[in-house]
Amino acid sequence: MISKEGALIPQATSNLIKAAKIIDYVLSLGATDFCLCAGARNSPFITILDENKIHLQSRLQLYHLFDERAAGFFALGCSQRTQKPVVIITTSGTAVSELLSAAVEAYYTKTPLIFITADRPPNYRGTGAPQTIEQIGIFSHYSRPTIDITDSLEDIHSFQWSRDIPLHLNVCFSEPLLEGPIPYINIENIDQKRKMNGFIIQDSHDYVIEKPQFFSACKHPLFIISGLNSDEKDFVVQQLTPFPGLFWIEALSRLRGHPHLESRRIKSGYPFLTYLIENKKFDGIIRIGSVPTTRLWRDLEDKYKTLPVLSLSENSFSGLARPSEQRSLTYLKMVNDYYKHSIVQELEVAKEKDDFFEQELIKTLASFPNSQLNLVRKLSLLVGEQPLYLGNSLPIREWDMVAEPILSNAISGNRGANGIDGQISTFFGWRSQQTHSWALLGDLTTLYDLNAPWILSQQASTSWTLAVMNNSGGQIFKPMFKREAFLNRHSINFEYWAKMWNLSYSITNSLSEPLTPLPQVLEIVPSEEQDQKLNLELEQLWKKL
Repeated sequence: MISKEGALIPQATSNLIKAAKIIDYVLSLGATDFCLCAGARNSPFITILDENKIHLQSRLQLYHLFDERAAGFFALGCSQRTQKPVVIITTSGTAVSELLSAAVEAYYTKTPLIFITADRPPNYRGTGAPQTIEQIGIFSHYSRPTIDITDSLEDIHSFQWSRDIPLHLNVCFSEPLLEGPIPYINIENIDQKRKMNGFIIQDSHDYVIEKPQFFSACKHPLFIISGLNSDEKDFVVQQLTPFPGLFWIEALSRLRGHPHLESRRIKSGYPFLTYLIENKKFDGIIRIGSVPTTRLWRDLEDKYKTLPVLSLSENSFSGLARPSEQRSLTYLKMVNDYYKHSIVQELEVAKEKDDFFEQELIKTLASFPNSQLNLVRKLSLLVGEQPLYLGNSLPIREWDMVAEPILSNAISGNRGANGIDGQISTFFGWRSQQTHSWALLGDLTTLYDLNAPWILSQQASTSWTLAVMNNSGGQIFKPMFKREAFLNRHSINFEYWAKMWNLSYSITNSLSEPLTPLPQVLEIVPSEEQDQKLNLELEQLWKKL
């Protein structure tokens, strides 16, 4: 019988029948993509799906991966693209532990992943037998309490799943593993079974009964707009179009360049944000969407710890360790009503100053054509409106600072808890299957996920560009610690890695040559000397604020 946290009621059930019932269950939850990491212990699942693949192929997508860690992040990207649950099936032992990083990211970004982990029978637990570890609760609070499936499956459909946290099904199989006929998976009526829980903006005034205390503490709010899905994005534009304030709009919001908001977007970079706050142009922060990536959000913990914060998001995490208020995104209607007549102090003067420093920033960048910031700006012109995946801390912040404001409906990135892990795999899962997609990653991030291209032969052959910003180490730490020990310096380039996977490869320090749409690795090598000089120039520029 199914039990939680190891409570067992044995009852004999064929491994193949058990596996078939679990497949039927996850199909009923809306899963359409399965990432299969084949091994001996999970062979009932692999065998059934392989036997049924011909009649399943129009409804399901099966991916075969040898590395569970890459599979977890590929599934993360798939789920972010399809907005549906994705299943990862592993064998027993440390294969299960390889999913932990993806489980953490899925937990904080509320991405619906389903982990099905095969296990040896319960009497093997605690013995140290081969391929046996303690799999129950291995993901800690990053998944629902493990559903431990030992034998019978009579009550599998009694378990409800809200999709806001990963689901872990741990399935015990005894030997012989593949005894009996292979079941047929009937999905004719699967559409009626599926329970899809999409985001819906409620046109309700119930929020009026819970007026945030933030309203009393803040008279002139600054808006920080971060990650939004399509429905949320449309709602935010509708609410903020008539609003007179200024907005810091991050790339993950997919609202940079929106014609209704662009004239009020702060464009000259993070230092201008700090100038506005320190000169009391704003006295509070309203966050819209997911947890922001801007450095300002980190500074709210200490440097600006007294500044009141109101988060409006369907993601329940405040993103702050200190006190703040959290409400549903629907409260934006109330915010609009309350602040629509409140003009930010010296709003026009502040915007004129922002426009001036934006132009100064652009001119300064042009003086250092091979600097990393200028190359990011040039790359944004090549990407245009095409789908873009932004990885790790430095590229995503530099993009927000200098990228051209070209409106795109498809921008993503994993920044919930993760700055470097599994980013190429996530990109390959997330990328468009119909049009050219881009990713911008750092060099160490790329080195962290070198086996990710394994999956490419199983995907549609649409073109993509993986742009690797190779600055010879973790340069984000250079201004923070001023010690070489933090940089992980290297002299590696990625030409032979690309050749290993039969990918087109080019290297540039200028981005002056046009690119042919291909599945390709584009290595970008900025000038460290120009970066150093540019940073000194920018320091002088910001002193003029």
